[in-house]
Amino acid sequence: MSDTENIATEEQDEAKTAPNHIAGCSIFIVILLTVIFVISMTFWTYFDYKKAVVSITQADEINTQVANIEDTSLTTALEEKFAKFSALVIDKKPAQMELSIDEINLAITHFEKLKVFSGDLFVTELITSNKHEHDLIVTRASLKMRPGFDADRYMNGVIKFRPEVAEGSIFPIIEEAEPDTGNPVPKKMMRALSTLMFTEYRNDESIKDVFHKINTAHVIDNKLVITSDPENITVAIIDREITDDRENEVYQLIGIFSFIFITTIAFAIWYRSFRKKQKQQQG
Repeated sequence: MSDTENIATEEQDEAKTAPNHIAGCSIFIVILLTVIFVISMTFWTYFDYKKAVVSITQADEINTQVANIEDTSLTTALEEKFAKFSALVIDKKPAQMELSIDEINLAITHFEKLKVFSGDLFVTELITSNKHEHDLIVTRASLKMRPGFDADRYMNGVIKFRPEVAEGSIFPIIEEAEPDTGNPVPKKMMRALSTLMFTEYRNDESIKDVFHKINTAHVIDNKLVITSDPENITVAIIDREITDDRENEVYQLIGIFSFIFITTIAFAIWYRSFRKKQKQQQG
Protein backbone atom coordinates (compact mmCIF):
# COMPACT_ATOMS: atom_id res chain seq x y z
CA MET A 1 0.00 0.00 0.00
CA SER A 2 1.45 3.38 -1.00
CA ASP A 3 1.97 6.34 1.30
CA THR A 4 -0.78 8.19 -0.54
CA GLU A 5 -3.31 5.44 0.15
CA ASN A 6 -2.27 5.28 3.82
CA ILE A 7 -2.76 9.02 4.21
CA ALA A 8 -6.19 8.81 2.55
CA THR A 9 -7.22 5.95 4.85
CA GLU A 10 -6.06 7.83 7.94
CA GLU A 11 -7.98 10.93 6.85
CA GLN A 12 -11.16 8.84 6.43
CA ASP A 13 -10.72 7.31 9.90
CA GLU A 14 -10.19 10.73 11.43
CA ALA A 15 -13.31 12.02 9.70
CA LYS A 16 -15.36 9.14 11.14
CA THR A 17 -14.08 9.66 14.68
CA ALA A 18 -13.98 13.47 14.66
CA PRO A 19 -16.54 15.22 16.89
CA ASN A 20 -19.70 16.31 15.08
CA HIS A 21 -19.98 20.07 15.50
CA ILE A 22 -23.48 20.20 14.00
CA ALA A 23 -24.75 17.71 16.57
CA GLY A 24 -23.16 19.69 19.39
CA CYS A 25 -24.70 22.94 18.20
CA SER A 26 -28.09 21.26 17.84
CA ILE A 27 -27.98 19.96 21.40
CA PHE A 28 -27.04 23.43 22.63
CA ILE A 29 -29.91 25.00 20.67
CA VAL A 30 -32.44 22.51 22.09
CA ILE A 31 -31.24 23.16 25.65
CA LEU A 32 -31.26 26.92 25.07
CA LEU A 33 -34.83 26.85 23.70
CA THR A 34 -35.96 24.76 26.68
CA VAL A 35 -34.39 27.18 29.17
CA ILE A 36 -35.93 30.16 27.37
CA PHE A 37 -39.34 28.46 27.43
CA VAL A 38 -39.14 27.68 31.16
CA ILE A 39 -37.94 31.20 32.03
CA SER A 40 -40.72 32.72 29.91
CA MET A 41 -43.33 30.63 31.71
CA THR A 42 -41.88 31.68 35.09
CA PHE A 43 -42.02 35.37 34.21
CA TRP A 44 -45.54 34.98 32.80
CA THR A 45 -46.73 33.30 36.02
CA TYR A 46 -45.10 35.97 38.19
CA PHE A 47 -46.59 38.94 36.32
CA ASP A 48 -49.97 37.21 36.00
CA TYR A 49 -50.10 36.78 39.80
CA LYS A 50 -48.90 40.34 40.36
CA LYS A 51 -51.57 41.70 38.03
CA ALA A 52 -54.26 39.71 39.86
CA VAL A 53 -53.15 41.02 43.27
CA VAL A 54 -53.09 44.63 42.10
CA SER A 55 -56.56 44.27 40.58
CA ILE A 56 -58.16 43.27 43.91
CA THR A 57 -56.14 45.38 46.35
CA GLN A 58 -55.67 48.99 47.33
CA ALA A 59 -52.61 50.89 48.49
CA ASP A 60 -54.18 51.89 51.82
CA GLU A 61 -55.54 49.67 54.57
CA ILE A 62 -59.12 50.25 55.73
CA ASN A 63 -59.24 48.89 59.27
CA THR A 64 -62.40 47.00 60.16
CA GLN A 65 -64.58 47.62 63.17
CA VAL A 66 -63.24 46.28 66.48
CA ALA A 67 -65.43 44.94 69.30
CA ASN A 68 -65.56 46.93 72.52
CA ILE A 69 -63.95 44.96 75.36
CA GLU A 70 -64.39 47.57 78.11
CA ASP A 71 -67.38 45.70 79.58
CA THR A 72 -65.56 43.10 81.68
CA SER A 73 -68.78 41.22 82.41
CA LEU A 74 -69.01 40.27 78.72
CA THR A 75 -65.38 39.16 78.45
CA THR A 76 -65.64 37.19 81.70
CA ALA A 77 -68.76 35.38 80.48
CA LEU A 78 -67.00 34.58 77.21
CA GLU A 79 -63.96 33.23 79.04
CA GLU A 80 -66.21 31.01 81.16
CA LYS A 81 -67.96 29.67 78.06
CA PHE A 82 -64.65 28.76 76.43
CA ALA A 83 -63.32 27.29 79.67
CA LYS A 84 -66.38 25.07 80.12
CA PHE A 85 -66.14 23.82 76.55
CA SER A 86 -62.40 23.19 76.88
CA ALA A 87 -62.81 21.25 80.13
CA LEU A 88 -65.38 18.90 78.60
CA VAL A 89 -63.20 18.26 75.53
CA ILE A 90 -60.10 17.57 77.64
CA ASP A 91 -62.14 15.20 79.80
CA LYS A 92 -63.19 13.42 76.59
CA LYS A 93 -66.85 14.25 77.03
CA PRO A 94 -69.32 15.54 74.41
CA ALA A 95 -69.23 19.33 74.31
CA GLN A 96 -71.08 22.11 72.50
CA MET A 97 -70.51 25.86 72.35
CA GLU A 98 -72.75 28.48 70.75
CA LEU A 99 -71.31 31.82 69.70
CA SER A 100 -73.31 34.82 68.55
CA ILE A 101 -71.96 37.40 66.11
CA ASP A 102 -71.11 39.73 69.00
CA GLU A 103 -69.33 36.94 70.88
CA ILE A 104 -67.24 35.97 67.84
CA ASN A 105 -66.12 39.58 67.38
CA LEU A 106 -65.46 39.90 71.09
CA ALA A 107 -63.34 36.73 71.00
CA ILE A 108 -61.29 38.10 68.10
CA THR A 109 -60.53 41.26 70.06
CA HIS A 110 -60.14 39.73 73.52
CA PHE A 111 -58.29 36.42 73.17
CA GLU A 112 -54.56 36.57 72.55
CA LYS A 113 -54.66 33.74 70.01
CA LEU A 114 -57.16 35.62 67.83
CA LYS A 115 -55.86 39.18 68.17
CA VAL A 116 -53.89 38.74 64.96
CA PHE A 117 -57.25 39.16 63.17
CA SER A 118 -58.35 42.20 65.18
CA GLY A 119 -58.82 45.12 62.82
CA ASP A 120 -58.60 42.76 59.85
CA LEU A 121 -61.80 40.71 60.26
CA PHE A 122 -65.17 41.71 61.69
CA VAL A 123 -68.16 39.36 61.47
CA THR A 124 -71.32 41.05 60.17
CA GLU A 125 -73.63 38.12 59.43
CA LEU A 126 -74.07 34.36 59.88
CA ILE A 127 -75.90 32.47 57.14
CA THR A 128 -77.24 28.94 57.46
CA SER A 129 -77.86 26.56 54.54
CA ASN A 130 -79.62 23.34 53.67
CA LYS A 131 -77.92 20.48 55.54
CA HIS A 132 -75.24 23.02 56.54
CA GLU A 133 -73.29 22.32 53.36
CA HIS A 134 -72.70 26.01 52.64
CA ASP A 135 -73.07 27.82 55.93
CA LEU A 136 -71.31 31.18 55.77
CA ILE A 137 -69.57 33.58 58.14
CA VAL A 138 -69.78 36.99 56.47
CA THR A 139 -67.04 39.43 57.41
CA ARG A 140 -65.78 42.88 56.62
CA ALA A 141 -62.08 42.32 55.96
CA SER A 142 -58.79 44.03 55.22
CA LEU A 143 -56.09 41.54 54.26
CA LYS A 144 -52.46 42.44 53.57
CA MET A 145 -51.09 41.09 50.30
CA ARG A 146 -47.83 41.61 48.46
CA PRO A 147 -47.80 41.84 44.65
CA GLY A 148 -44.47 40.19 43.92
CA PHE A 149 -41.54 42.26 45.16
CA ASP A 150 -43.52 45.50 45.39
CA ALA A 151 -44.83 47.18 48.54
CA ASP A 152 -47.70 45.66 50.54
CA ARG A 153 -51.26 46.32 49.41
CA TYR A 154 -54.61 45.55 51.05
CA MET A 155 -57.65 43.64 49.93
CA ASN A 156 -60.44 45.65 51.54
CA GLY A 157 -63.95 44.30 51.16
CA VAL A 158 -66.38 41.57 52.12
CA ILE A 159 -65.21 37.98 52.61
CA LYS A 160 -67.55 35.06 53.23
CA PHE A 161 -66.03 32.03 54.96
CA ARG A 162 -67.38 28.48 54.99
CA PRO A 163 -66.66 26.92 58.41
CA GLU A 164 -65.20 23.56 57.42
CA VAL A 165 -63.78 20.98 59.80
CA ALA A 166 -60.63 19.14 58.73
CA GLU A 167 -58.61 16.69 60.79
CA GLY A 168 -60.46 17.72 63.92
CA SER A 169 -60.04 21.49 63.67
CA ILE A 170 -62.06 24.35 62.23
CA PHE A 171 -60.62 25.48 58.92
CA PRO A 172 -62.50 28.48 57.46
CA ILE A 173 -62.49 28.39 53.67
CA ILE A 174 -63.08 31.54 51.64
CA GLU A 175 -66.27 30.83 49.71
CA GLU A 176 -66.81 34.30 48.26
CA ALA A 177 -64.81 37.51 48.19
CA GLU A 178 -65.99 40.95 47.11
CA PRO A 179 -63.08 43.44 47.05
CA ASP A 180 -63.89 47.14 47.11
CA THR A 181 -62.14 47.40 43.74
CA GLY A 182 -65.02 45.45 42.18
CA ASN A 183 -62.69 42.96 40.46
CA PRO A 184 -63.15 39.19 40.95
CA VAL A 185 -60.70 37.17 43.06
CA PRO A 186 -59.31 34.06 41.30
CA LYS A 187 -60.45 30.86 43.06
CA LYS A 188 -56.85 29.68 43.26
CA MET A 189 -55.96 32.82 45.20
CA MET A 190 -58.90 32.44 47.58
CA ARG A 191 -57.75 28.95 48.55
CA ALA A 192 -54.20 30.18 49.05
CA LEU A 193 -55.45 33.03 51.26
CA SER A 194 -57.44 30.61 53.41
CA THR A 195 -54.35 28.51 54.01
CA LEU A 196 -52.08 31.47 54.73
CA MET A 197 -54.53 33.22 57.06
CA PHE A 198 -55.07 30.27 59.39
CA THR A 199 -51.74 28.43 59.24
CA GLU A 200 -50.64 29.74 62.63
CA TYR A 201 -53.89 28.59 64.24
CA ARG A 202 -53.70 25.18 62.55
CA ASN A 203 -50.15 24.61 63.78
CA ASP A 204 -50.60 26.00 67.30
CA GLU A 205 -49.63 23.17 69.65
CA SER A 206 -51.02 24.97 72.72
CA ILE A 207 -54.66 24.64 71.58
CA LYS A 208 -54.57 21.28 69.84
CA ASP A 209 -56.00 19.42 72.87
CA VAL A 210 -59.23 21.39 72.49
CA PHE A 211 -59.68 23.12 69.16
CA HIS A 212 -58.13 20.33 67.11
CA LYS A 213 -60.84 17.96 68.35
CA ILE A 214 -63.89 19.48 66.72
CA ASN A 215 -66.64 17.51 64.96
CA THR A 216 -68.86 20.17 63.46
CA ALA A 217 -69.08 23.93 63.04
CA HIS A 218 -72.54 24.90 61.81
CA VAL A 219 -74.61 28.08 61.70
CA ILE A 220 -77.87 27.48 63.57
CA ASP A 221 -80.37 30.20 64.58
CA ASN A 222 -77.88 32.98 63.78
CA LYS A 223 -75.18 31.40 65.96
CA LEU A 224 -72.02 29.47 65.23
CA VAL A 225 -72.47 26.12 66.95
CA ILE A 226 -69.27 24.13 67.57
CA THR A 227 -69.43 20.53 68.77
CA SER A 228 -66.88 17.99 69.92
CA ASP A 229 -67.64 14.30 70.42
CA PRO A 230 -64.74 11.98 71.36
CA GLU A 231 -66.62 9.06 69.82
CA ASN A 232 -66.82 10.69 66.42
CA ILE A 233 -63.82 12.93 65.77
CA THR A 234 -63.65 14.13 62.18
CA VAL A 235 -60.41 13.16 60.49
CA ALA A 236 -61.24 13.84 56.86
CA ILE A 237 -59.04 16.26 54.98
CA ILE A 238 -60.77 19.13 53.22
CA ASP A 239 -61.66 18.31 49.66
CA ARG A 240 -59.35 20.51 47.60
CA GLU A 241 -61.10 20.31 44.27
CA ILE A 242 -59.14 21.28 41.18
CA THR A 243 -60.34 24.61 39.84
CA ASP A 244 -59.90 25.98 36.36
CA ASP A 245 -56.86 27.91 37.55
CA ARG A 246 -55.39 24.76 39.05
CA GLU A 247 -56.00 22.94 35.78
CA ASN A 248 -54.19 25.71 33.92
CA GLU A 249 -51.13 25.13 36.12
CA VAL A 250 -51.27 21.43 35.32
CA TYR A 251 -51.54 22.18 31.61
CA GLN A 252 -48.54 24.50 31.83
CA LEU A 253 -46.42 21.78 33.41
CA ILE A 254 -47.63 19.29 30.80
CA GLY A 255 -46.70 21.81 28.10
CA ILE A 256 -43.17 22.24 29.48
CA PHE A 257 -42.47 18.53 29.72
CA SER A 258 -44.12 17.87 26.34
CA PHE A 259 -41.92 20.50 24.74
CA ILE A 260 -38.79 18.95 26.25
CA PHE A 261 -39.87 15.44 25.25
CA ILE A 262 -40.88 16.32 21.68
CA THR A 263 -37.74 18.37 20.98
CA THR A 264 -35.56 15.58 22.37
CA ILE A 265 -37.27 12.93 20.21
CA ALA A 266 -37.14 15.18 17.14
CA PHE A 267 -33.45 15.80 17.64
CA ALA A 268 -32.78 12.07 18.12
CA ILE A 269 -34.61 11.24 14.87
CA TRP A 270 -32.83 14.00 12.99
CA TYR A 271 -29.43 13.01 14.34
CA ARG A 272 -30.00 9.35 13.46
CA SER A 273 -30.97 10.31 9.91
CA PHE A 274 -27.99 12.65 9.67
CA ARG A 275 -25.56 9.93 10.78
CA LYS A 276 -27.10 7.45 8.37
CA LYS A 277 -26.59 9.81 5.44
CA GLN A 278 -23.08 10.54 6.64
CA LYS A 279 -22.20 6.82 6.66
CA GLN A 280 -23.69 6.35 3.20
CA GLN A 281 -21.56 9.19 1.87
CA GLN A 282 -18.47 7.75 3.52
CA GLY A 283 -19.22 4.28 2.19
